[in-house]
Amino acid sequence: LESVARELRTALEAAQLLLARQRENQRMLALHRASTLIAAETDPTEVLREILEAAGALLGRGSALLYRWDEHAALLRHADSIGAERNAPPVLRSGEGVTGQAFLTQKPVIVNDYAGWEHALPSSREAGWQAALAVPLIRAGQPLGVLTVRSTHALARFDEEDARLLSLFGDQAVATLTTAELVEQQRRAVEQLEKLNSAKS
Repeated sequence: LESVARELRTALEAAQLLLARQRENQRMLALHRASTLIAAETDPTEVLREILEAAGALLGRGSALLYRWDEHAALLRHADSIGAERNAPPVLRSGEGVTGQAFLTQKPVIVNDYAGWEHALPSSREAGWQAALAVPLIRAGQPLGVLTVRSTHALARFDEEDARLLSLFGDQAVATLTTAELVEQQRRAVEQLEKLNSAKS
């Protein structure tokens, strides 16, 4: 009887390992598909939307948010969201909610009991958040914002593997935000040159 139980345990562990590998393979394939879509897009706004869509589909049951840091106002400003996050707070302070905590600590924040969490936002509790995961967006030590996914599913749980995957999406968002800033700088430079040329003529 003991040997049968041992064999069952071994078979169960092997099945769990196989399921974990299959899940990881599916996630990596989905991340690759998202990267391919993002690489084909030239509009930074659309690229960020693609990142949110992919992160939400893979991790947040279709719900993801992007907040950008406004250094002058010292606030996180809601930049975009997908899913049920249309009424996301327009601004958050550093340390406020899961997004603000990820910004404050500059580390991924995983919350699997949102209703009982000490930093939970009342509006997010009322919206039925059960679990949330947020990662900071950082470029060369400079904070740019936060990428957050959440779930209202009662059994939802996030783990370190999810945090690593969302961080990969965060890296894509940082690259896109950097490109958007460079494009904007170039546009302003062209505008100034055009003004100078028209002033001369």
